[in-house]
Amino acid sequence: MHSGLSEATLFCPDGTVAQPADLLYKRPIVLMRGSFMPLCNIHIEMMESVRAKFYETLPEDKRDRGIDICELSLSNLLRGNEVDMLEFIDRADALAAMGKTVMITNITHFHRISELLNSYTKEPIAIALSIGLLHELFKDKWVEGVPGGILASMGHMFLNQTKFYVTPWINRATGEFVTAGTYRAPEEYHYLYRHLRESGKIIEVPYFNQKLLMSTPRDIVRMIQEGDEAWREYVPEAAYRMAEHLKGGEQ
Repeated sequence: MHSGLSEATLFCPDGTVAQPADLLYKRPIVLMRGSFMPLCNIHIEMMESVRAKFYETLPEDKRDRGIDICELSLSNLLRGNEVDMLEFIDRADALAAMGKTVMITNITHFHRISELLNSYTKEPIAIALSIGLLHELFKDKWVEGVPGGILASMGHMFLNQTKFYVTPWINRATGEFVTAGTYRAPEEYHYLYRHLRESGKIIEVPYFNQKLLMSTPRDIVRMIQEGDEAWREYVPEAAYRMAEHLKGGEQ
């Protein structure tokens, strides 16, 4: 994949490599994109919340075939022109220990992830997003080079049965608890966002662990680098080795 031969490679929780066409065929998917550096408890809890909400919409036989995928963009693993293999192994091992399938891609644009998954399955797909990441998707930098810009990109994101499952966020400047229902999109996209909400493309996911919401992964990285042992409250034990590599300013 690094040489450009493949858009995606899947690593199963047991460490084996799988072909997306084989593993994802006719399976409902819960996908979360992120750097997972470090993997945090909030990632795990939010994915569980999204899965629970998503599975409410599925018949039992399809729930049994559901799969959780954590996607890492190749750009998050590069150091110069080379992949940092130690960092990749740490992240993949931590995610596998939590029972997650890891997908490594060379995809930047969000809508391409939706297109890719929909090329392998026609079953429902839940893309897990925080309010913070949802807000980022309304920025032009994520659609550079995409004909039609944000409107075209959004059209490709919701292919077939793909939906965004959005978890809340605390605005630390105001203390406001922001959900998919109370989020205010940029003015020029107000009606687009309202349409996506009213048509059921964007689903509000309940999540109330305010302690975890108050500390972002960047905050946790800072704790680790400053020697504040409180970081262990925010990181699953399976990811401790990964977190230790951040000491001394390594990222």
